[in-house]
Amino acid sequence: AVSTTKTLKARAFKAGSTDSAVASATYTISGPKALLVVGNTTLNASDAALRTRLQNRGFAVTVKLDSASAASDASNFALILVSETSTAANVAAKFLSVAVPVILLEPAIQDDMRMTGTAWDTDMGTVTETRINVQSTAGALAAGLSGNATVVTASSTFIWGVPVSSATVVAKIVTSTATQRATIYKYDKGATLVSGTAAGMRGAFFAHGNTAASLNANGWALFDALVTWAVPPQAAMASAPAPLSIKDLQLTPTGCIEIAWDSLPGRRYRLEMTTQLDSAYWVSVGPEIVSENRMTIGHVCPNESDPVQFYRVRPLP
Repeated sequence: AVSTTKTLKARAFKAGSTDSAVASATYTISGPKALLVVGNTTLNASDAALRTRLQNRGFAVTVKLDSASAASDASNFALILVSETSTAANVAAKFLSVAVPVILLEPAIQDDMRMTGTAWDTDMGTVTETRINVQSTAGALAAGLSGNATVVTASSTFIWGVPVSSATVVAKIVTSTATQRATIYKYDKGATLVSGTAAGMRGAFFAHGNTAASLNANGWALFDALVTWAVPPQAAMASAPAPLSIKDLQLTPTGCIEIAWDSLPGRRYRLEMTTQLDSAYWVSVGPEIVSENRMTIGHVCPNESDPVQFYRVRPLP
């Protein structure tokens, strides 16, 4: 599963009284976040397959229309995947300078990202095929394959690009006489591009149009390998939200409750209250709290007119 929801509870008793207050924390443990940029948010079979594959790998996937995407989106995600259904002009160089990994399936923005030259059918283009030639020098990115490998269940359109020598070419077109035409390739962060250097990891994957819907086990293995290179398991763990847990609960001399919980610096939280634990109606008991450290402390003062009150800490999106 991509996420798991949990609830933690703790009870505090008021000195000299049988009245009590319960603090509860509800939180979701989820994987790293991926942004899937598409040409239509009503996903075709290919984009749906890409989303499902990322989700099955533990990513929390957000789908966004190409025209609505922006460089500022990068700060919220561990990976950006630009589908071929995107219109090139609607994406262009939006993600050129972002530090997070970007993988392109849209051939006509390879030049905008300075990964190839600008000439269509010379520096970048498409081809109809069932196989690609996996390079023996690609290491883990080859996903155990080598030579001509069938990667789809039916003849499909593949994208290709001609990267500069600093790129690692994972696979090439089988039938092309222009042997530098790569169907999968990557640039490490800081690598030399056609112009300038890569601000973050950059990759290209061959699945044009509805091709992802026809990927076979080889094709998906190559996709997985490229995603793993872009967001290694340890990086995925680091980018995932830390579980929220209440660390301490104290009753102050004034009758208020001091709640301490694990937090992420810069993350926003809100303390909320209800009188029925199974209620869907929770009331905010103070302003939003922006965490500055790995532990945050908030205060609530129970309303004495309610004999039982439940409190929770809610992380805000």
